[in-house]
Parts: sequence; structure tokens; C-alpha cells
Amino acid sequence: IMLITLVVAALVWASIMHALGSRVARRDHIHIYASTFLSRYLPGTVWYVVGRSAFYKMEGDSARMVTLGSSIELLLSTMAGALVALMLAVVSSTQTPALALPAMGLLVGLGVVALHPRVLAAIMARLHMSPLPPLRTSRLGLWLLADALNWLLGGVIFWLIASEIDGVALNQFAYTSLAWTLVGVLSVVVFVLPSNFGLTEVGLSLLLSAIMPSSLAVVVAVLTRVLMTIFSALACGMIVTATTLWRRQRAASAA
Repeated sequence: IMLITLVVAALVWASIMHALGSRVARRDHIHIYASTFLSRYLPGTVWYVVGRSAFYKMEGDSARMVTLGSSIELLLSTMAGALVALMLAVVSSTQTPALALPAMGLLVGLGVVALHPRVLAAIMARLHMSPLPPLRTSRLGLWLLADALNWLLGGVIFWLIASEIDGVALNQFAYTSLAWTLVGVLSVVVFVLPSNFGLTEVGLSLLLSAIMPSSLAVVVAVLTRVLMTIFSALACGMIVTATTLWRRQRAASAA
């Protein structure tokens, strides 16, 4: 499941960079995405943007383009997560935290404003980047759907872990996925702090305590962090290996 989510996210990233004017091949976008993904787990989080900029500099793309693309990527992911959280809150049978729905609605509204063509054009002008045609609504919608799928797949992984630890039933899938998505979206607020200072694990533990003993909720939250890191490393290794072999094959064919 983690491999699927990373491939989908890498394809979205490649599409964003192409929309901003990058001429890098899609396989190279995927290679760079997977090569820098694990740096998200480093203190400060934003090191993956620095890594991307270093790779793209060798390909001839500016750091400004990478920074803008990464900002759009983060904004789209946050919007998609907020929309998924709103949907899951409606179908969840367990009580949703009182401020969760207004916060998600506010994030969606801010995202819509930030992605408006005039706002993006103003940002690109400030960054001294060549203006591009406005992003098509269909393309933005496709990116949002892909990111929403990834939030749901992340919720599936979280539910599987919780079900192994405490036998969480299938009818609690909506709530466990809501907990995963809600905490993930709100963690954007502390995006630049070292490993979120454990706030992700605390948030997951508090929400899970509504359907399982608090001690087991803590175990699930901590184990999820460990397993997600391991799964990400394995999936990134597979993607980097595949794209490296692909690049070598294309280079040999060209020679």
C-alpha cells in the first residue's frame, strides 16, 4: 500500500513540475521524489525541499521553481486531507472533535484562494518566474483526487495496524481513518518543528482512546510511526532502484 501511495504522489509531483515549466523527464521526477522523500523524517522536515533543489539544479531547473512546486504540493495535499476528513466525519459513527470540522473547512477555503490563478501569477511574478497559462480546473481536480486517494490509503494502513493491536472492527474504519487524516492535516501547523515534537503521536493516541484503552492507543500511535518509516524506506528503495535501472537502460539504448 505504501508503494502505491508513493508512486501516486510522485506522479502528482511530476505533473506539478511540468505545469510550472520543468522539462525534466517524468522518470527523473519520480526518481528525485523517491530519493528525497525520507528526508521528511529529519528534524525540521523541510530538508526534502533542499534535497529536491540540489537534484533539480543539476537538471537545469531553478530552486524557486522547486520551492513553488513543493508549496503547491503541500497545499494540495492539505486541501485533499481536509476534504477527506470532512467526508469521513460525516460517515463516522464516533463523535468528531468539536473544532475539527470548522478547521477543515477553513483550510479548504484558504487552499481555494491560494490556488486561484491570479494569486499564483502574483507569486510567480514575485519569484521572477516566467508567467504560465492558468492551471486547468481539471488538472487541479485530478491532483486533489490523487492526494485524497493517498490519504485514504494511509488510513487503511493505520486501521490495519490498529486492528492487529486491538482488533479494531471494520465498522470503525471510518473513525480510525478520520483520526489519521485529521491529525495529519493539523500537523501542517507545526510543519517546520522537529518531528512535530511528538504531537502526531499524542493526537493519534487521544483520538484512538475513544475506541480502545489509552495504553493500547499509545502503542498503536508509536508503532505506526515506526512502521510507516520502515515501509517508506522499503518503498523508496524499490522506486529508486527501478528508476535507476530505467535510466541506465534508456542511456544504453541511446548510446
